[in-house]
Parts: sequence; C-alpha cells; structure tokens
Amino acid sequence: MKINKKILNLILVGVASMSLVACSSQESKKVDSGKATPTEQSKEQDSNITKSDEKKEDIVLVDDSLIKAVVTEKKADTFGAGYVVKIENKSDKKIIVQTRDTSINGTMEDAMFSLDIMPGKTANGIIQFMNIKKLDELKNLEGKLVVINENYEELQSYDIKID
Repeated sequence: MKINKKILNLILVGVASMSLVACSSQESKKVDSGKATPTEQSKEQDSNITKSDEKKEDIVLVDDSLIKAVVTEKKADTFGAGYVVKIENKSDKKIIVQTRDTSINGTMEDAMFSLDIMPGKTANGIIQFMNIKKLDELKNLEGKLVVINENYEELQSYDIKID
C-alpha cells in the first residue's frame, strides 16, 4: 500500500510539473536602442547609439579589443523578461561576463546573467529579470557589464544603457 501511494505521488508531481511547462509562453521583440562605455571614460561622451551593419535592429553595446557585446532582441518567458545578447571573447584567455548594479526604469532589479566564454569564441545569453514579466515593462536598462577572469579578478567594466 505504501508503494502505491509513493507511485501515485510521483505521478502527480510529474503531471504538475508538466502542466507548468505547458503554460509557459514566449514573447520577443527587437530592441530599439542602447550603448555601453568603459566605466573609466567620461560620462559626457557622445551618446550616439551604435548599431551593427549586419542587422539594423542589433545594438552593439561594446566593441573593443576584449569583447564585442551585441543585443539582438527582447524576450519574455517563464523566468521573466530580458535582453538576448551575443558576446564574443576577443582575448586569448577564458573570460566570464556578468551584469551588476542593474536597474529597469529607475528601479534596481537583479539580473540573472553570467557567461563563461573561451578564447576566440562567441556565447549567447539573456540578461533576464525575474520581476519583469512583460516586454513593455522592460525599459531604460542601466547598469554595468563586467568582464572577469577565471580567478574572478575584474578585467574591464562597462556602463550600459538600453532605452
């Protein structure tokens, strides 16, 4: 009898978890504009938005000797809304790219984002916010994009802003 109850509980848990997955929806939109500057540079620099030549919708946040970071779209799923990014490691060492001190529309929000990228490789990820559910709420991102090495020493930090 105890085995039957355990099997029944296991089946119920499985059905419940499958129903949660089935309820998820994905939504995506192109991003309008954004930028990033190394934190040691002056905040009064030119605020023009750089866009890649490949697709007019892509936004190049960073393109220097260390990384190239491009935002391709906004996306919302079960875990929240966020920005889809592609980051290229231009260095000869493994790097980790993370976000820090992020805010959405003036409110501090913790972003889920960390990519480990091998030398010369490109990685795709999502700067995602669990408290933001709809793409329309995903406005005015400000924060830092931080590049660290395997020993967690900061190599470079960039101020980022996406309108």
